[in-house]
Amino acid sequence: MILDRPVICSRTPSGVLLVFGVALLVFIGARLAPAENSEAAGPVSFALKDQFNNAMTLAPKFEQPVLVTVADKKGAGQLPGWISPLSKEFKGSVRFFAVADLRAVPGLLRGMVRRAFKKEYEYGIAMDWDGTAAEQLKITADEANLFLLDEAGHLVFSVHGEATEQNLVALKDALHNLIEDGKK
Repeated sequence: MILDRPVICSRTPSGVLLVFGVALLVFIGARLAPAENSEAAGPVSFALKDQFNNAMTLAPKFEQPVLVTVADKKGAGQLPGWISPLSKEFKGSVRFFAVADLRAVPGLLRGMVRRAFKKEYEYGIAMDWDGTAAEQLKITADEANLFLLDEAGHLVFSVHGEATEQNLVALKDALHNLIEDGKK
């Protein structure tokens, strides 16, 4: 879900590359943040477009728990530590919904950023240009943000920052509990 390397076109002048690099400062945390401290009121719900211009809608009632990841460029570097172990353990049991916080990208550079995402990722990443998801979920800038939603769309757990062992265990426990509750 992150750019592991800069996307550079050899035919592009270096000045444009610098601007492009600055624009990419915004892309898709880890201190525990109990869900009750979140300001997300009621069910979380929003619709965005991905880099392929397809609708990506998050609207309850969900068939399974949803793990929403939101990060800007700096926070995106923290996502692999979370996503790799979680996707292995919870594949098929949890819906993963990736959001790139792109509020800082100037309008003139949006097309270039969208093309970079298309080139880098085969799967859809919701592109949050105006803060729709970021503001509803109250993200922490410059960090990976993970929000666990139950089937009704209510926030039950959130965490942000690096994937420390303690925080990863806490998120996994919350996921296991939510999955077990759904089976009852």
